[in-house]
Amino acid sequence: MASNSFRRAWPLFAIGTLVGLAFLVQWPLQAVRDYRTLRRYEPTTCTVLGSRAISSTVKGWIGKRTFAHEYFLPEVTFTYVVDARRYTGIGYDNYDGRMSDAGELVSFPANKPVPCWYDPAHPDRAVVARAFSWAYYGSGVIPLALTLIPGAFLWSALRSRPRPVKLATTAGVVYAVRLSPEFTNRQSFTVRLTIAILMAAGLLAYAGHAIAQDGPLGALDSFGFFFLLFAAGDAYVFWLTWQSYLVASLPDPAVEVDREPARPGDRVSVAVILPGPLDFKELKVTLVCESRKSGTTATPIRHRVLNEAAGAIVAGDRLTKTGTVEIPANADPSEADGDRLITWKFDLRMKTKAGAPLAHEYAFRVLAGTGE
Repeated sequence: MASNSFRRAWPLFAIGTLVGLAFLVQWPLQAVRDYRTLRRYEPTTCTVLGSRAISSTVKGWIGKRTFAHEYFLPEVTFTYVVDARRYTGIGYDNYDGRMSDAGELVSFPANKPVPCWYDPAHPDRAVVARAFSWAYYGSGVIPLALTLIPGAFLWSALRSRPRPVKLATTAGVVYAVRLSPEFTNRQSFTVRLTIAILMAAGLLAYAGHAIAQDGPLGALDSFGFFFLLFAAGDAYVFWLTWQSYLVASLPDPAVEVDREPARPGDRVSVAVILPGPLDFKELKVTLVCESRKSGTTATPIRHRVLNEAAGAIVAGDRLTKTGTVEIPANADPSEADGDRLITWKFDLRMKTKAGAPLAHEYAFRVLAGTGE
């Protein structure tokens, strides 16, 4: 739930999104260049005038130790003729040699005719080598995440209408209505694992390219602050994934109520069913009411339903805990009208003896009017 301070921070999210876009824009531009080079450029023959290795030195430090790494990029000067007009080109491939090394210059001695490719729409553009790098595009996951994360925050802060929580119910065993969780244990694990793997793939692709290009020491300077920040974020997602893995194989808890929807003043009986095998240190179930409008967020109203210290259930057995909660007489009804959203839900929190937390939310409705 977005707080007022979160919504007021939209300029910061906008700046973060623009910074991410500034880094990200070179990937689609490179994709257009790759497409034209590989699909549209016409072959011809060029004559090499000369070649050289362009040196670049990367300096950095690890603790008190400083290091410098020098690497070389290939550059070829060549001439070619298109429609009886002679052109002179300087470069190497469609990546400007960034994905190559100076060792490839041995294939381009002076005065040697070599195959090359030129852009028919702009004959002054040509390359003596064509390439496609999956590592380069894999590294684009980093600026993509640095764009999408603040972009998602920006959208959440500026969106005009809050979204209601999805409600799904089935027939209960203890009480009449069984509420469905928004995510099961396995669904939470799958979502987090997918995100973590995608982030890690981008990190590995970028790191592999940086090491191949600059060497292990030189690559340290290429990583930079945003790379380290992204790596820390991925480590946190992997930690969350590990927490989800520890509970993914556990049976999902079930929450049942004797009535749904309820009205202000009603006493609602609640049953929490925990299938075994399961050992837990703590179990808390809370009825939560959240109220939101565009640009504003009210403090949630919480009513504790259950608070169990510990429990153990063997395989094939189940533990059922019941409680009651009274819907306040002045309770606001569930509403998703215009730019206002009021949602009620049961919030289940558990600490397992495996050390991993388990959390589920179960949507619940409160109607207008007074109960009997």
